[in-house]
Amino acid sequence: MIKTPSTSLFLDISSKQNMLIISISDENTPFYQSEEISFNFKEIENLCCEVRLLLNKSNTLGRLSSGLLQELKQICHILYDRLLTRRVKDQIKKTTCENLVIRLDEPLVFIPWELLFNGENFLCLAFNVGRRVITTQPLIDQAQRQPRFPLKMLLLADATGDLPGARKEIQLIREHLDCNREILAVSTKTGEITVDYVTRNIRDYDFVHFAGHTDPIENQQSLGGCRLSDGLFSPKEIQNMQGGSAFPLFIFLNSCQSAHIASVNISDDYEQKCFGLVHAFLTAGIRHYVGTLWEIPDSVGLIIASEFYKYIQKGAAIGEALRQARLKAMKEFGEENIVWAGYVLYGDPKYSPFPRGLKSSLKKSAWSKITTKNILLLIIGLLGIVLLTGFILLKSKNIRRPHSITLVDNFTSTQKLTTQVYPANKQNHLTQLTIPSPDDSLEITSLKQHLAQAQKTNNPKLLAQSFCTLADKSNEILLERLIFTPRESTIQESQVSIPDSYFKILNCYHACWQYADNIQDHRLAAHALQASAGVNRWRKEYHSAILDYEKAMESLSSIKSKQESDYFSLIITSIDLAQLYALNNLDFIKAEAMLLKIKSYLIAIKDTDDHGKDLKLFTLRKYDFFIQNLALSRYANSHFASQAQTLHKQLTDTLNDHAQ
Repeated sequence: MIKTPSTSLFLDISSKQNMLIISISDENTPFYQSEEISFNFKEIENLCCEVRLLLNKSNTLGRLSSGLLQELKQICHILYDRLLTRRVKDQIKKTTCENLVIRLDEPLVFIPWELLFNGENFLCLAFNVGRRVITTQPLIDQAQRQPRFPLKMLLLADATGDLPGARKEIQLIREHLDCNREILAVSTKTGEITVDYVTRNIRDYDFVHFAGHTDPIENQQSLGGCRLSDGLFSPKEIQNMQGGSAFPLFIFLNSCQSAHIASVNISDDYEQKCFGLVHAFLTAGIRHYVGTLWEIPDSVGLIIASEFYKYIQKGAAIGEALRQARLKAMKEFGEENIVWAGYVLYGDPKYSPFPRGLKSSLKKSAWSKITTKNILLLIIGLLGIVLLTGFILLKSKNIRRPHSITLVDNFTSTQKLTTQVYPANKQNHLTQLTIPSPDDSLEITSLKQHLAQAQKTNNPKLLAQSFCTLADKSNEILLERLIFTPRESTIQESQVSIPDSYFKILNCYHACWQYADNIQDHRLAAHALQASAGVNRWRKEYHSAILDYEKAMESLSSIKSKQESDYFSLIITSIDLAQLYALNNLDFIKAEAMLLKIKSYLIAIKDTDDHGKDLKLFTLRKYDFFIQNLALSRYANSHFASQAQTLHKQLTDTLNDHAQ
């Protein structure tokens, strides 16, 4: 029988009075030997204290002098000799395993096992090291999280407002991971992060990364934990949440501080104090935890986190990713850099969130499900498409060949439509919009003539209004054609005329917005942007729609003396943006923030007249439509959906009160 190669080495260490019970095995060893060695607790404690004192002698960059680094290796080599038997050391030296799992009694967590030096290297640089802890404390059975695609990740940073480097850190992480939203949806929150926010949201995510301050647990009564805007997310908070729905699969707490530090400043019993927070997370059901044993400078924390997630994105396991991040920090800051020593992994170092890598996971998982029958159907479908395309090209050979063209200035460069090529000159480009077409109605022809006259006057206000009027009417006619025209005719026209119409409408709206913005007519600018966003939603260009709505919010917020209709426009745009964020972009942090803005707009609404009642009814219809879509989505039971329902009730009650 062929023996499967083992990739993990298991080092089991427990204590019994003044003895250590040690055994070592790999994944293929069903029966292995344990050994007992004398354990002088006071001597080991003193050696660990010497390690701490040496680390505290590092300068503000976390760097030791060559002499101190050599002394650190000597002390950690003594720990290696005192804590491990000869047989265990021989096994560690000979093994081809890449991973080392240290299973130890809870009283032994204070020992820096990752820093044990075997004469050539520290263990955490030679292996992908993970810890597992044996406790005698009673444990509550916790619900285990069942991963479902898309997985969700929450990035939290700078809750105290003094860590600009932490914000840059999560930007880099998002750049690495936010590349396949059908596999992983990444959300971020910076600035004001409250304890209530974390307790309400943390269990909605599969992965959580926190870049900020953490306070060590000094004793059983101390309120240490993650430092947030209004207090500490402490072990007590975590314990109160036990027994409910499942916690995330993985948490990374990257404890940072400002660059102006005097020293590494590692306190006595630092590992045991930090373990208080780790213990709370592990007993709550979190399977994998990466954290720091002391505060890390921003520059180092950024390198470690960025490198870690870069390897995760490529498909690496968390142990390998952390080891590579340590090596990157050493390369970046020099051999004497020891800040990498402050990181520890609790959990299985072999755990890989995306074994095939983020960019290829979707492609491989999708193709793996295709059967022979489906492949044949796919080939037949492709042949049909080729034949249909040839027929269309044959019928339209006399039509001028369409080309790609970027829309007017300031329109997103990534959105292109198939249409006729217009001159590069902006003024000539806009002039083309006034040229009559044989399909134009009398009203459209009249509006184009009016726009042509406005262009001659070069009056920005008149131009903005003319572009907007033409776009509104063209949009109205186009929607009628798409909705009421027989299906066969619509398909035939869509080859050229429908995209061409979209192009002209979008250019008109964006020209209106630019002219209106120049003369600070914020209401007209907002109207043009909202209408443009509506056109892009119809085209399913959701990214462009989001950009338009966000600009519309800026224009509406710039109105100094807001009327009630302005607040309703803000509410309606907030609803549209929340829906796009949540259901089309999977960014629930932004979606919830947008919904929360509605509260302030509701408070600002004054008594209404009869015209205001119509606006309220329209607002309620939009919100009802949003809630219905949310209820049909996979996120119907999420906290975000609950928050949307609560705001919906508040909106309904407020509008009903005004209607009476």
